[in-house]
Amino acid sequence: MSIPFLRLPAAPSSSSSRSSTPTPPEPAAVGRLRKGAQLSSAYIELSDPFAPVRPFQEFEETDSPSAVQDYVAALVRRDPHDVEEVIQIPLGRDDDGEEYPLVDEGVWVYEQLRRLTIDQHPWIASLLPLCPPLSCPTMTTSPLWAFVCAAHADPQPDPPCSAIDYIIHTSEGAQALLTSARYFPSRLGVDERGRRLLNAVARRLYRSFAHAYYHHHDLFVALESETSLVRRFGALNRRFALVEEEMLVIPELEELGLDKEGEDGEREEDDDSGGIRAVERTERNSGEPTTP
Repeated sequence: MSIPFLRLPAAPSSSSSRSSTPTPPEPAAVGRLRKGAQLSSAYIELSDPFAPVRPFQEFEETDSPSAVQDYVAALVRRDPHDVEEVIQIPLGRDDDGEEYPLVDEGVWVYEQLRRLTIDQHPWIASLLPLCPPLSCPTMTTSPLWAFVCAAHADPQPDPPCSAIDYIIHTSEGAQALLTSARYFPSRLGVDERGRRLLNAVARRLYRSFAHAYYHHHDLFVALESETSLVRRFGALNRRFALVEEEMLVIPELEELGLDKEGEDGEREEDDDSGGIRAVERTERNSGEPTTP
């Protein structure tokens, strides 16, 4: 006696399988990947390389909680080298024709730093073979600046984190912090404590770029020419004052391959080598999360 519910479904005939062709997926409306999508059809902004990114209002119309995230991602995909456009808060106009920001400033900085953390992954992967603990045993940028890893409570491990470990811990800690519902419970606004945490994340991410500039300069030039990530960070910092001026040790990059001798060398002589360690310990004792 046969048992119906154990029967396998009949296979489609060869003629029907040959005649049916899968329909390619439409371009994602808000930059979300769909199963089976090709790169050429995954994002609307890539279908025409000369077309501008869709207005932010179209991202808002999807009622997605990640509208700002999707908009920033679209700007980066469109042209990562147009850093001023990437970091510009989208504007709207009221009935009187006056411009006003469509996104809260804190939320905009938050999403920009989230994107920077993601886009820094190729930098970290490229540094791995060139920055082993034996050649870079401590995290330094310019010769007089050394850093301790905030991922570890005092006392620090002995030996301390190498440069590559510091960079990896910083990236992991930034991602954990920026996706924490405890510290960033809403995508509609960022409170004062959240802004302080964003400044701390920016400060620590910058050190990774600075280490690459001073100790792996050729790789820095190659990566920056492909991504303009440091230029984007610089534009974001000029607009929103995330990092203190005295901590900016990378010269302004008017052209790639800029010699690291000169004005920045004079600034290094005036720096206090213990300043960063004091800042790190202050952050640990302030009641804020001790992520790197």
